[in-house]
Amino acid sequence: MFAPGLLYHVIVRGNNRQAIFRDEQDRIRYLEKLSFYCQDKSVDLLSYCLLGNHVHLLLETPQGNLSKLMQAFQTSYTVSFNKRHRRSGHVFEQRYKALLVDKDNYLLQVSRYIHLNPVSARIVSRPQDYRWSSYESYLKGKGIAGLKDGMVLGYFAGDRKKQLAQYREYVEGVIGKGSAMMNPWRQSRCLSGMRSS
Repeated sequence: MFAPGLLYHVIVRGNNRQAIFRDEQDRIRYLEKLSFYCQDKSVDLLSYCLLGNHVHLLLETPQGNLSKLMQAFQTSYTVSFNKRHRRSGHVFEQRYKALLVDKDNYLLQVSRYIHLNPVSARIVSRPQDYRWSSYESYLKGKGIAGLKDGMVLGYFAGDRKKQLAQYREYVEGVIGKGSAMMNPWRQSRCLSGMRSS
C-alpha cells in the first residue's frame, strides 16, 4: 500500500526489455496518457524521461494512489499500443519499480538523474537536446499539461528566471565529471524504502 504525500522515482521497463515506443507517435501518445492519468488521479508529475525500452518518472502522490495511477495508465497505453501496431500481449514488465525518495534531501538529485539519462546513454551531449524528457519543458516554461516543476525549482532562490539558471547549473554542471556525479544511487542512499507493484 502506498501512503499519501510521498515521492517516488518510478521506473517502467518494456516486457523482456523490448521497446516501449516504436516511433514518435507512440511517445506522443504515451505523454498524452501520462498527462491525462496524472491529472485524473491527482498525482503530481515532477519529472520524466522516455527512453527506448524504459521510462523514468518522478511522482508525488498526495492521495497515496500510485498503484491506481500506474494500473490505469499502463493498461490504457498497452491497449493503444497493441491496437496501433496490430499485436497482442504485454508491453510492460508486470512489475514497475517505485523507489521512495527522501523529498528533503534527494529530490533534486533524482530529478537531475532523470534529466541526465539521455546524456548518460550517449543519445545526446546536452539534456536540453533530448525532446522526450521534461528538461526542455522546465527551461521553456511549457510542457505537457500537469507537469509541475515548482517543487523542484522551489529549492532555489529568486524568481523563476534565477531558479532556472541555478537548476541548469546544478544539472549541467556535472556533465563530464564522471557517472557517479550524475547518478544519485552511486553517491549515497537516497531511498527510505523500495516498493514494487
